[in-house]
Amino acid sequence: GCTVTPFNQGPSPSLPDAICAILSKLKSSNTVANMENIIAKIKTDFHDIPVPKDFVNLVHKTLGALIKARRVYYTGKGYFLVVPENNSVTRQSWHDHFKQFAIRSPQKSIDNSSQTE
Repeated sequence: GCTVTPFNQGPSPSLPDAICAILSKLKSSNTVANMENIIAKIKTDFHDIPVPKDFVNLVHKTLGALIKARRVYYTGKGYFLVVPENNSVTRQSWHDHFKQFAIRSPQKSIDNSSQTE
């Protein structure tokens, strides 16, 4: 028969949240947020997110969903986060929101903090 062995998973954001964090980071470093750079950052900064064969298509569809949700917009020069008038506060909140993933601390109540949009 089958046996199921539970294992501990580290905190891993959803793909849409990871993409938003990456867009913020790319903008703050004055790097073009094109598909190539977004995928490279997902692989390096969010290596816990699985990368299936159709990953480019999955990222493209996720970006499309973020655009429809008005969280992201696209120009011929790349993808950008939609931010309110006070974008310095938003940029800081994205940084704080995802700092826990960069330092691998235990996941706190991430759902509550993401509902402030």
